[in-house]
Amino acid sequence: MSTWALLAGWMLMAAPADFSAPLRARGEKQAASSARLTSDGQQLLLEVEVVDPTPSTSTDDVHSDHVEVWFALEDLKAVGPTRFVTTEAGGLFTVNGGDKPRELDRSIRMLSEEDDAEDRCAASERSARESIGKPPSRRVRAFFGLAHLGLFRDGRPAVLYDRPLYAAAGLAPSLAPGDVSYEVQKTKRGYHLRAVLQPGGLVFVPRTGVETLRARVDVIDAGPPGAPERVRSSHPAPRWGEPSTFHVVKLAQPLKPLLLAGVPELGQQDLEGLPPYFMRVGEEWRGVAADSREPTDTSNRYCLSSASEVLEHVFLQWELGPATPFAGPDTVRIPVRATGADAMRLRGLREASRAGELLLFREEQKPRAAWIAGAMELGFRFEDGTPGAVVKQTGWMMGMPMGGPCGAAEENTLELVRLGESGPTSAEMLSWDACSNVVAHEGQELVDLDGASFSEGSEASWPGYTWEQPGQKLRMKFADDLWVVASWNARDGSGVTVRAEKPEEEP
Repeated sequence: MSTWALLAGWMLMAAPADFSAPLRARGEKQAASSARLTSDGQQLLLEVEVVDPTPSTSTDDVHSDHVEVWFALEDLKAVGPTRFVTTEAGGLFTVNGGDKPRELDRSIRMLSEEDDAEDRCAASERSARESIGKPPSRRVRAFFGLAHLGLFRDGRPAVLYDRPLYAAAGLAPSLAPGDVSYEVQKTKRGYHLRAVLQPGGLVFVPRTGVETLRARVDVIDAGPPGAPERVRSSHPAPRWGEPSTFHVVKLAQPLKPLLLAGVPELGQQDLEGLPPYFMRVGEEWRGVAADSREPTDTSNRYCLSSASEVLEHVFLQWELGPATPFAGPDTVRIPVRATGADAMRLRGLREASRAGELLLFREEQKPRAAWIAGAMELGFRFEDGTPGAVVKQTGWMMGMPMGGPCGAAEENTLELVRLGESGPTSAEMLSWDACSNVVAHEGQELVDLDGASFSEGSEASWPGYTWEQPGQKLRMKFADDLWVVASWNARDGSGVTVRAEKPEEEP
């Protein structure tokens, strides 16, 4: 451990503990071992006094003398279940809130071959149930929102346990160097462990910072050769991997992790649209959230049948950055992109809508922000110095992908956004979708692209943009022979007007 970390640890020792507890084995009435946890607003100090006069020589990460520390998000609903049922097709399911394989098998088989083959809704429900997979099902465990650390009597590097259980949820968290530092001192009766944990050592944190968390400390006494292991815990009835057996710890000085270098504003309470939680992945933080839905067949838009007693649980991830200016050095745009975006788009999950961009204006009184469910096309300044942006928002035409004509079509909206003092405002400039050739303004047809002339590959990049008057009048190219011109009040963005132009009208 570094000298700086040791000094920080000694300073924290003098502060009142946020959490302290005796460590007892089952049946023990007296506790000589104890644990203490304290925050200084930047890191946690964990101290564990262990009474164990029989050192083990084992170097195994599980069966040796060591301290196991469990952390979890405070909100158990956010953590969700850790026990699921799965099939050969993969996926994590619960049935009526439980993890019984027979119940999932029964749900898959609920519609028999004797159901009316002409009933399209019955066929849709059968497809929804068959999408779960084939029996037989089996139990599986998966972790989200939990951290399980190992700190060892012999001082070897800390371990993050349970990687296969994270992998079952599609997650791959990892510690960065310095996230967990600790030292061990031998005592007459055992050893004393002092650890300094940076926010990354918690692995999962709320975006707005850690005010309350769940924690449990277990000491594993491997004993002499041939003797059974003993577990002394801060909880009277600890259960492996069950956050309901963790203690709720309110930090007197909440932790404020820096989620993206150079952008401390990401921890603000009022930033809508960003992922609610972040996961440590080496030196970076990645946005994460748990979501669940009923297995649903969307091939028949008139039925949208589902297996209503079943929930499929998914754990979604987003990558942030890089942060770059978009209208001067006091502005920042931060892309937020869902990992595995193509797979999520096909599933139509609600949480996938969080992919987009965050726009920030670092004004002196209070930073201003706007969440964009799409991508910023152009940035500029209004006459009064307020940042503005031309934004392209994209979504499913019918709310989610489904069967039938235009069922998988996307719709696009081009908006003018102003990061005003009282909050962001927007005005629609244009809209179009992949199912028609019409470009509209506020619901009224502006141009029909039927018969328009397109250069090879030009449709993939349109519209193209050219400022006619920066910050006030914009020309948008939709085809080789068709432009649309939008203009607005340069002072505040009001009074948006649009019109179509032919090439001969170009200046």
